[in-house]
Formats: sequence, C-alpha cells, structure tokens
Amino acid sequence: LEKSMDASPKGDACVNPEGQTGMEQDCSEGCTIQIDQDTQRFGDFRQVIATGSSPQVLAALGSALDAERVEVVQKRRQLGRMLAFLRGQGEEKFSAEEVSDQVARGRQCLAGVTSRIEVTVSKDGRACVYSSIEKPAAMMANPTPAEENPRDASGELLAIPANLSAVLELEASISKKAFTRANNRYAAAHKLVTYVWMYVPGSFMTMTPYSGSGPEMPEASSTMSCVEFMPWCAMFGPEVSCASPLMMVLANNPAASSWLECSEFGLLTFSPAHLGECSCWMLPFVGQQAQLIPGRQLPHRTCFGSHPCAGCSNLAGAPDFAAEQHITRDGTGYDAELVALLYGLAGQNVSFSSVSYFTTSLSQLALLGFYPEDPALQHHGVQLVLPAGAPSIRNSTGRVLTVEMMVEGLLWTLREKPLGEDEVYSMETYRMDHLDAGVVADFLVDQKGATYKDANCQAYARHLLTRLLSHGTRSGEPATLFV
Repeated sequence: LEKSMDASPKGDACVNPEGQTGMEQDCSEGCTIQIDQDTQRFGDFRQVIATGSSPQVLAALGSALDAERVEVVQKRRQLGRMLAFLRGQGEEKFSAEEVSDQVARGRQCLAGVTSRIEVTVSKDGRACVYSSIEKPAAMMANPTPAEENPRDASGELLAIPANLSAVLELEASISKKAFTRANNRYAAAHKLVTYVWMYVPGSFMTMTPYSGSGPEMPEASSTMSCVEFMPWCAMFGPEVSCASPLMMVLANNPAASSWLECSEFGLLTFSPAHLGECSCWMLPFVGQQAQLIPGRQLPHRTCFGSHPCAGCSNLAGAPDFAAEQHITRDGTGYDAELVALLYGLAGQNVSFSSVSYFTTSLSQLALLGFYPEDPALQHHGVQLVLPAGAPSIRNSTGRVLTVEMMVEGLLWTLREKPLGEDEVYSMETYRMDHLDAGVVADFLVDQKGATYKDANCQAYARHLLTRLLSHGTRSGEPATLFV
C-alpha cells in the first residue's frame, strides 16, 4: 500500500535564473504548448498541441497539474495516518469500511501503471518543460489511457489540437447561476405570492420594491443573434406550474419579453447600479413604465432605498441570492476546486464546528406534485459549518458548505447561513469539537471517477457522514434540529 503511492510528483522546470517562469512573459504574443500525456487529461491522444496560447492558458495548465500534485501529497498523508492507526500508533480513528476501501484503492494503484503528463512550451526556437506530474494512473483526473497519435503518409505524427476546455473555465467546475436557482427555490416555496406577482396587474413592477416581498424577474432562457428571451413556460422552474409571463408582459410591459445582450436592463443598464435600484426604475421611458429600450426588470429594487410597505405587506420576504452553487462538469462526485479550497483551510488548521445530515424533496417526484415523507424517497445531503471567527471557505463569504450528489454530478454550495427549516424535510446536526477540513477533501479525492450510478445521493451522503464522524471528535448525542 505504501509502495503504491511511491511515485514522486515532478515540479516546474521552466524557470529563469531568478526562479520565475520567464516563458509566461514570452507567451504574451502567443506561444506553442505541447502536452505529452499517458492518460486522456487534455485530449484523447498521447501528444496534443495548443498554438497561439496566452500566458493565462499556460498558468491554467500549471494550476491543473498543481491540483493533481497536491492530491498525491495529501493522499500519502491520509494513508500514513491510517497505517499509524492500524499499527496502534495514531490517535485518529478509521472505520473498518474505510480501511477496506483504502486498501482496495491502494492495490488498484499498485497493480496499475504510473502515468505522466508533461507540458512543454516553445517560442522562436526556445523550448522548456513548464510543468509535469507523475503518479498512479488510477489517481489521474481521467485515468483512460491515451491513444497513439495518427501518422501522415510519411510516417510523421499528426498535430492533434489539445482539449483545454476544462482549464480555460474561470472556475474548475460549472458555476450554476445562483440567481436563477435562488429565485426558483423561492417561487416554489411561496407559490401564492408568486402567482400574485405574475397575474395581478402591475404587481410584478411594484410588489418587490414597495413591500420587499416576491420573486425577481427570471434571467434569459435562450439567446439568438445577440437577443435574449425570457422563458415562456416554466418561468420559475418545473415546481411552479402555470408560470407563464404572457399576461404579465403583454398586459403590463411588452418590452420586457426580450432584450439585447448589451443592454440587459434597457436604459438602466447604463445607470449607476445604486441609482437604478433605488429610484431610476420608476422613471417613465427609462424605467419599467413605457420603457424605450427593451430590457428585463432590474433586481433588488427599492423605493428610494427602502421598502415603505414592508411592515404590513411583506408576506414571504425575498429570495436569498447569497448562495454560490457549483456542479462538476464530468458527472462524478469529485471537484478539484472544492478539494483545493478545503486543503487550503486544512493548511490553516481550520476545523468545522458542526455537521448536518439533511433531506429534501426529490426533483423527479416534485415534478409530479408528490412530496413523500419516507426518507428513502427523499434527496439526501451533508452540510458543514465553520465556527465564528474562522476564515471563510472562499474570499469574504461562505461559512457554510453543503455537499450533495446529483445525477449530473457533485453539487456544492457556499452560503452565509445554514439551511432553514423551510428548506429541508429533516436535519440531524452533530456538534463537533474538531473536524479537520482536510478530512472532507480526502473523501472527495476518493470519489474521483465515481458517478451517481456508483453512489446515489443517499449512499454518497451516508458515506461522507460516516467518514466525518469517524475522524472528527465530538461530545454528546446528535442534536436533532427539526424533522
């Protein structure tokens, strides 16, 4: 098991005498990147090329290999702690199920081959190895062996373009639009308010700014020739039936049915955000009344900075747009960005203060209007909360992390506040004296390549909770908040 993790990762070699990657500057006007890979990490073939690449592309490739390198270091640390426990030398406990799983993975790595990825950058006759990594193929982001490059009539290897879509994204996972998800979640939970907002004349313009209650106008659902269109059915998702904007738009504001990408909010697009939200939206022709340029409704509107009728007509509050949601692009239960964030917290000795196991409605059954109370017919997930005063998970926001396995892949959410009673069916919370953030990251690394067929939402959440409770220290029984 120890030998299976013996492959040492290779660091960057393309540096100048000052220890800086000088080729990044040379790539400001474009350079050629050649990737030699044993697995299909950046394309299907063993040798792939990206021409005219910018410094940003080069840096993104380096970050991708850095993430692979960190996983090797952390996995060896994890296995070292487990071996110490088995020898009776370690304080951290491992469950029998976890030991069995890690031994199986170790044997898989030992029986497999070692995979290598090397990135070479060249320009004007100069070339050097920018970054490389070497580790068991089973631990690579994509363990599928690379295919041999095709050759031309003379026997020369054909230049195959690299697939860099995974590293050119600003995020390591696809960031779902938090605005739309929060808006749809609010509408599903407050259908009466939503229907009033849609079908009572004038309500969609005045309800939110005056009372502070009601949904916001949805984002565009489709785009054609730089023109964005409002969704004409399922306006707030599948859980809110009869949600068509026909009456709302045609009877009140036809100009809000579509708009140009460059002027999403009509003339308000070009006004200062604060002025547009607090007062300019009320101006005729400029705002929502007889607007000159088509545009959707500006969100977060107020009446001169406040909601004057909030005291008597705030029926259900407003959507919570603070949550930041991500879902993996490859359909697996692993996300490199989240792993990096968690290992960063572990490096600062950050510990989670509580772990919650929660259940919500299954979207497939909700579409049929069926909300069963049987946990076996519910969606399961895990929520982790940082203690007050601890560094946030990312930037200045995100003290709460929820992890859920979906058919599409791992869904993780950063939010300011824990899930409320109106958002779940049941929740069981464990107060933790200490739970290293690295334990969560270790579990995610072990899910690389595992899809929903391997572990559905219930199995994924149950295994994660078991891992956390076996590694964390806690006192007392679980505190059931609500069921």
